[in-house]
Amino acid sequence: MTEGVSALTTHHQGGSYEETTVSHSHNWSYGTERRAGPHGRQRRSRPAHQEREYTHTELGREPDRHGGFTVLAAFGGAAVRDNNTGLVWEQAPAATPQTSWLLATFHCINGVTVGGTKGWRLPSVAELASLVDSANSNPALPTGHPFSNVQSARYWSASTLADDPANAWLVLFFDGLVFNINKTDSVISHAWCVRGGMNADRY
Repeated sequence: MTEGVSALTTHHQGGSYEETTVSHSHNWSYGTERRAGPHGRQRRSRPAHQEREYTHTELGREPDRHGGFTVLAAFGGAAVRDNNTGLVWEQAPAATPQTSWLLATFHCINGVTVGGTKGWRLPSVAELASLVDSANSNPALPTGHPFSNVQSARYWSASTLADDPANAWLVLFFDGLVFNINKTDSVISHAWCVRGGMNADRY
C-alpha cells in the first residue's frame, strides 16, 4: 500500500481555497480474469488496482481548527464554519446594535457582504443558541473559538414566538440565556449573520 498527499482546490463563489487530501493506493493482486463482453469485446471483471481518498476524519487527522470551528480562506478569513452544524458565521459580527427585529433582518440580507458575497441571513433561535457554551460566560462561547467582536449582549434571531407573532426570540451572549421580546423593542440588541440551511423559523 502506498500513501500520497495531493492538493484539492475547492472553488467558491467568493474565491477558492486549498485543502490537503491524503490518499492511499492499494496495489492488490486480484488474479484478474477476462470474459467476453458485448460485441465480443474483452472486459476486466475485477480491477488490479484500486485507489481511494480518505477523509481527514478517517485518518484521525483534521485541518487546523479552533475549538470545533474552521476559519474559511474562501471568505478571506472573515467567515467561520461550525464543524458541528455546518453553518457558516460571520467571524466578526457588527458591533453596531440593531434597534428592531426588522432592522436586524434587513441588515443580514442587505448589509452584509462578507467575503464579497451576499446570501446571509438572521439565524433561527436554535442555530444562534448552538454557538453557546454554558460552561463559559462574558461571552458564553466555546473555549478557543475564532470569533472576534462578539458582544456579551442580546442577539436577535429570525424566530418568531409561535403564540405571539409580535415577539421574537433572542440569545444573551453574556450567559447564553434564551428569551423573547417584542420585535420593536429598541433596547440594544445585535445581529450575527449566518449562511446555510434554515430550520423552522417559529418555536
